[in-house]
Amino acid sequence: PAGKAQFAAGFSLMTDRNDSLNQNTNWYTFSIASGWGEIVALGANLNIYDLELTNFTPNMRGIGAGFDVGGLVRFSEKLMFGLTVKEMLTTDIHFDNGSTFRYQMTVNGGVSLNPYQQITIAADVHNIFAQYGNDPTMHYGLEVRPIYGVALRAGLSDNNKTAGASFGVGDFIIDYAIMGGIYNRTQTIGATWKI
Repeated sequence: PAGKAQFAAGFSLMTDRNDSLNQNTNWYTFSIASGWGEIVALGANLNIYDLELTNFTPNMRGIGAGFDVGGLVRFSEKLMFGLTVKEMLTTDIHFDNGSTFRYQMTVNGGVSLNPYQQITIAADVHNIFAQYGNDPTMHYGLEVRPIYGVALRAGLSDNNKTAGASFGVGDFIIDYAIMGGIYNRTQTIGATWKI
């Protein structure tokens, strides 16, 4: 509602068994966000990483945690801009044998446009400042909402095809996505209950 604050909290779990990388991954994310009058929103994630490298005998396990912050600004009914800082404090994964692996901090920005009420077009760039010698990458997406409670999505992430859908009934929403290319057909599913 206009002039009212809104709050959200969430928990996400991602499990990935990736034989081509000799890695099993469990990511746990705790999220909190607040918005004001559908104009400005701020949020943060606490990420906990549990990795297992399967090309060692026995398998080698590593644990780490990271912190993300982000914000959205709606300039009009049709235009929105967002900015995130991922792994804000950098994240070291500490393995059983004493070695470490670091998820580096990146700054990502994006824009979305709603030319019609049922259509959203989005684009974003990851690693805007080309940190740590890595080039920025581009991502594009299209969402179409043909009927109330259904959203269909398609896009490109680092030139790899992605697709997804959301289905909502009342205050309950199920989200599904599949990513191709280097993501090796990774699938995600999520549930949201608005209270």
